[in-house]
Amino acid sequence: LVADNLINTCQYEQNSKLYLKNEIKQVLANFPSLVPKVTPFNISGTTYNLFSLDGTIPVNYKQQTYNVPVRITYPNHYPHYSPTAWVTPTQDMVVKPSEFVREDGVCTLDVLRNWRPNLSTFQLVEQMRSAFSAKMPVFKRPPQGSQPQTFHQTPGSQPQTFHQSSRGFSQPSSSMFDRKKLEKVYNKVVSELHSEIQSLEEEEKTLDSRQEYIAETIEKVSQELNNSESKQSQILITVEKVNNWIQNSEEINYESLRAEDYLEFSNPYLKQYMKLKAEEEAYEEIIGHVVKAYNEELISTNEMQKQIKTISNQQFMKLRLMDKVAHVGNLIN
Repeated sequence: LVADNLINTCQYEQNSKLYLKNEIKQVLANFPSLVPKVTPFNISGTTYNLFSLDGTIPVNYKQQTYNVPVRITYPNHYPHYSPTAWVTPTQDMVVKPSEFVREDGVCTLDVLRNWRPNLSTFQLVEQMRSAFSAKMPVFKRPPQGSQPQTFHQTPGSQPQTFHQSSRGFSQPSSSMFDRKKLEKVYNKVVSELHSEIQSLEEEEKTLDSRQEYIAETIEKVSQELNNSESKQSQILITVEKVNNWIQNSEEINYESLRAEDYLEFSNPYLKQYMKLKAEEEAYEEIIGHVVKAYNEELISTNEMQKQIKTISNQQFMKLRLMDKVAHVGNLIN
């Protein structure tokens, strides 16, 4: 309950608060010597209250159990960013640097360098205990002129505790981190994130626009394809009709025909002339269809030439016959 109230006073997002509350319950259940606290940090001129765990963790070192003082602080946007872990020696202790701890007490464990959102504080504490079991991170401050001595514990006694001073765990000194550098890095990261988010949003808009354009284009192409298939069917039917008509027309010997064979009713010449005129114009229209079929690559060049030649011959015969009918019937003034 205390941890929850302290987390509520911090400037975390609501999702981060809920995540952190559930995680801290597990940590405190396994390591009750850790105490929830709120630590103020100044970033870019703004003070942020960050949640911390201060206290000790049990470490087995050379078959003895020691309580090592530590602090774990949680940044904004946790767990997407890793927490920071320190060894916080009291006034009578000295940090012993190693590959796990820097001289200023900051922990440099693999779990922190390779932090992922699915990792937890419990895993961090367990790795701290494992690393410190191999190399103790603190030792007693030796008297002036004497050699440093590592904490030891007599067999059969209670686990030795590295007690905090009466003033409590000291705030990490200014040497632990450069606030100006931290502020610069923080501002740079925030600026890069904003730029990346803006770029992603613009790319999303572009992709949405392209998707709509592609969908519209596909629909238009489908419609044009359907129309083309329909036109192709109509042209093929027309070509087939023309071929049939030409085949039937070839059986007629127009040279043996007389104009008088077409004349009937009161003005047979005019009626025959009009009929021939209509047929001649029909030939002209058929030629237009053949040329269109060629332009749309429905028939070959040879086929087009053959059809036009045949139709032109028939058209010429019609024109000759029209002249004859007009002459016989005195239709030309």
